[in-house]
Amino acid sequence: MANLQTGLAEEVEGAGIVIPPGVASELSKAVIKLADNFELRSVLGQNGRARATERWDKETILSSLATELAGLENHHSSAPKPERTCEHQGPNSDLQGRYAQK
Repeated sequence: MANLQTGLAEEVEGAGIVIPPGVASELSKAVIKLADNFELRSVLGQNGRARATERWDKETILSSLATELAGLENHHSSAPKPERTCEHQGPNSDLQGRYAQK
């Protein structure tokens, strides 16, 4: 179940049946449609398996994560670093102090 026109609905498209959450009559129709149609069950099952292997395989996820982290690291290392100063308020000030960016 997924709200129409969402990322989840797009992911399910062609590998499942998209129905709105909370609408029991639509769920019932989808179950009956699948129960009555062997070919549809077979095609959706094959498509779902292929999509899961292609997009959600452990190696695929780890590779994608490594790529994203490398991109963040490159972006972070090239960004200017702000200077920070600590203004001490005396012996009775809170221990954390106040930080201000210049």
